[in-house]
Amino acid sequence: MSDDTPSTPSPPRGKKHWTFLRKFRWAVYTLFLSLLVFVAVCTIVGITGNLEERHLDLDVSARRPASQEELSTLHLRDCLTALENLHAEQAQKVQQAFTGEHERQTFLADFRAWDRDWKQRFEKLGFSCRLTDGYARHEALMAVAEAYRLVDEAHRYYALEIRRFMLENGVELYRLRRLFEDAQRAIERIEALPTDE
Repeated sequence: MSDDTPSTPSPPRGKKHWTFLRKFRWAVYTLFLSLLVFVAVCTIVGITGNLEERHLDLDVSARRPASQEELSTLHLRDCLTALENLHAEQAQKVQQAFTGEHERQTFLADFRAWDRDWKQRFEKLGFSCRLTDGYARHEALMAVAEAYRLVDEAHRYYALEIRRFMLENGVELYRLRRLFEDAQRAIERIEALPTDE
């Protein structure tokens, strides 16, 4: 059998051929490099944008003092007031746990959200007022830093106890609160009845 059909010549091996696979490979390389450049730009913009971090939700200066000597008495007083406000808010939330106003799961969900927000504000306060530094040079700063540490300890203890208490007693407290309200409404209905005199 003789082979009379003309065969297609094979391409020379030394020349580059842009086949589909090579085009696909270059597209993947280009996509990967552009993704790396995008991530690098986002990282650089994010870092430079947060160098001067601002905490507008606090009543203290937005700029962190470069050193402890830069802390003025006014700044320390603002820090102490903000810390006292956070502590008062904490005490109010603890008191709220024992009233039984909310159903257990609702209260625990609200408490978790409040706890997260409170911790963020607390940490921002510590950072802005240099209360988390290891060593305080001023006597006033040392006292405020010690109060900050104790408020943090109390918060951890309160959070643990509130969760435990609500898990054990939340249903009964809520039921008791509802019973008081039902009894109050029943008394009001009796008082609203006309009297036969």
